[in-house]
Amino acid sequence: MAVVIVLSALFALLIFTALSVSAYAAAPDIAWNKTYDVERSGAHAIPNAYEGYDANLNVNDGYVIIGADANHALLAKTDKNGNILWNRSYGGRGDTFVSGIAVEDGFVLAGFTRTLSDPPGVSYSVYLVKTDLNGKLEWQKAYNDLPLSTANEIIAVKDGYVIVGYCNGVTEVFLMKTFTNGTPMWSQRYRGNKYQGISRSSYRATSLAAAADGYVIGGCEDADVYRNCLIKTDRDGNRAWVKTYESTGLNLASYPSFVHAVKDGYYFVGTTDVGDRINIFLLKTDVNGNALWDKTFSGEGDAAAGGIIPVSNGFVIAGLTGNRSTNFLTYLYLVKVDLKGNMIWNHTYSRISSIRSMIADNNSYVILGTGNENGISGPVLLIKTTQDTDNIPDVVPAPSPGVGMIAAILLGASLYVIKKRRNN
Repeated sequence: MAVVIVLSALFALLIFTALSVSAYAAAPDIAWNKTYDVERSGAHAIPNAYEGYDANLNVNDGYVIIGADANHALLAKTDKNGNILWNRSYGGRGDTFVSGIAVEDGFVLAGFTRTLSDPPGVSYSVYLVKTDLNGKLEWQKAYNDLPLSTANEIIAVKDGYVIVGYCNGVTEVFLMKTFTNGTPMWSQRYRGNKYQGISRSSYRATSLAAAADGYVIGGCEDADVYRNCLIKTDRDGNRAWVKTYESTGLNLASYPSFVHAVKDGYYFVGTTDVGDRINIFLLKTDVNGNALWDKTFSGEGDAAAGGIIPVSNGFVIAGLTGNRSTNFLTYLYLVKVDLKGNMIWNHTYSRISSIRSMIADNNSYVILGTGNENGISGPVLLIKTTQDTDNIPDVVPAPSPGVGMIAAILLGASLYVIKKRRNN
């Protein structure tokens, strides 16, 4: 009888331990961070007055950061420890890179140009640049058929590139496909419907994903109220459907959103309000955009979305967190979820100003941003976390007694991390 009791107790202990480990997966810490000197010339900067916009071009031997200073669009390469290896400048005053991809023989960078627009220096147009692996310019294009336009995201497809952004200021969304030499194949524009017979809604687009039969755009609709939305197109950019979710009193044009396509639908991450709080909003839809479930994450009271990346067993979402009644959104927040949106771990790190993107690199996360110095946007930062052991088979995450706050490192802001993408 005593043996049975002992074995039962051991069995119960094993179950409790397994459940504890599963429920309390440990978040990664900060492995290192790099701060780049800022030349205060109207832009946050890394060496040579550099404002990072997309820092997630993950290449085999380092990372690539894009952006602009007061006089040029810029591209910089770092090693795996964040040390700058080289930087290059392109275009002229008012030209900026916002998104980029790594391709087999170099980099393709998208943003906007004033120097090549029509008329130069007055208007601005979508800007596309191709370089070799060392940043040497191979060609550049300005697309003046899209007036007052800027690219927000570019993806690679089998026969070229697809770009989403704004045109006519921010009143329309455009989707454009080019050949691999930058020559346009087609472009489409999208605007909302009439409300009450007079006013027209407009769309804002900040993200793009390739679907099996076309493309899906993530953003928001600006109509009677703001709503998070998805726009689905066919392979030629013809609008198939628009779905809106979660009407909100927030000005969603100020908050980026992100979309990730999977076989059975889409994951959407944006920002919404819940009562008097703002929360990160995670939504799963079917292939027709119908909502299946949604989750919200509040961090330290308020939280806004800053990015999402897929990992082996779910997603990692980056955001800003804080409390609007005291310090607003001034801390880096990472939350990991499974494919059903259930939280695996979350963690609040140290002060930042804003987030644009991050990447996964060998089970670690690399984030580019700007710090927060006494409420003022500070220097550009590149941050890498330790490995997320929850992603690694045969590694059991250590149980954690609770979420807690461990001051880690800054991440930031008017930047992006450029990912190597291979979409069909």
